[in-house]
Amino acid sequence: MKPRLLTLAQNQALVFSAIQAERAGVATRERRDLVSSRIWRELRHGIYTLQGWWDQADDRGRHRIELAGALLIRGWNPDSPTSTLVGGHRTAAFLHGLPFAPPALTAAAAAEVDDLRDLTPESRAVVAEIAAIRRGEGPRHVDLVSADRGRRTSRNGVEVRPATLPAEHVVVDRGVPLTTTARTAVDLMREDSEVDGLIAADGALHLGVPRDELRTVATFCSAWTNGQKALDILAFADGLSESAAESLARWVCAQEEQVPRPELQVELFDAFGLIGRVDLFFRAFRVVVEVDGYLKYTDPWCGDPREAMRRQEAREARLRRAGYIVVRTTWRELRDDPAGFLARLLAAFAKAAA
Repeated sequence: MKPRLLTLAQNQALVFSAIQAERAGVATRERRDLVSSRIWRELRHGIYTLQGWWDQADDRGRHRIELAGALLIRGWNPDSPTSTLVGGHRTAAFLHGLPFAPPALTAAAAAEVDDLRDLTPESRAVVAEIAAIRRGEGPRHVDLVSADRGRRTSRNGVEVRPATLPAEHVVVDRGVPLTTTARTAVDLMREDSEVDGLIAADGALHLGVPRDELRTVATFCSAWTNGQKALDILAFADGLSESAAESLARWVCAQEEQVPRPELQVELFDAFGLIGRVDLFFRAFRVVVEVDGYLKYTDPWCGDPREAMRRQEAREARLRRAGYIVVRTTWRELRDDPAGFLARLLAAFAKAAA
């Protein structure tokens, strides 16, 4: 690759255009040959990256390249001191590391655990979901926020939303402009479902975004569509939630008046010492809710999710021996059968009272 074009691409978050390639001395025919030989990768018409850069990138890195391509085709200039077009919503959330609702369980993921006869049916289902998460993809399209007046558009895998965009709501992440984590979370709280908004709010707090910063941004946007909704979700948000599934569990619990607000991430002990840190704890009933999912099993430090699940089952048995009532649930149950989960939880409260 010509040095001039290489330097330019590195300054544009690893993308370049056909026009820029021609100016650097790469003719149209040569460009086509480079794409067909898989040296270059065409992201969209007239926008390229090196195939090697793409192959070496993880899911976030690839989405960042896709974002840079979507910006470049719309006239993005990385040397400009202000950005009127930035990555936002789910694109920004993914790149900032905010949690998402997990994808649907696939048949292929379920087939991976057919041989796990030593695990309980609950655990086998969870491991299957974990396999689906580990194959998970980033957003299926690029979300942009435009400070220029216009209407919302969606075409060619790019959705553009017009919105006011103060400079303090924008950050540059590895060369690409994004809405800040706080602005991203507030946008999701306003425009997504209550559950997805809560997942974003909990995730932002868990990542260390101060609640006051989120409140300031939400107040700035309060006159916009669903602005009050964002403030209401923020009031309920809790940064101790460590996953999308835990956020959903809290939201489901809040829908039932008979369920008190749980304590989160509580350490419990027995005569031998620390048993572990539980997800949700209802102290008055000695009831523990363990939300089987994702972060605790997909953390690379946990190793094989099957072994992590076996350790979880052993810990659960120890909690029961210490006199705690354990209710296990999953994202799928909380999403598809919240009434069933609440019935089991209320039965646990009744058992504790008896």
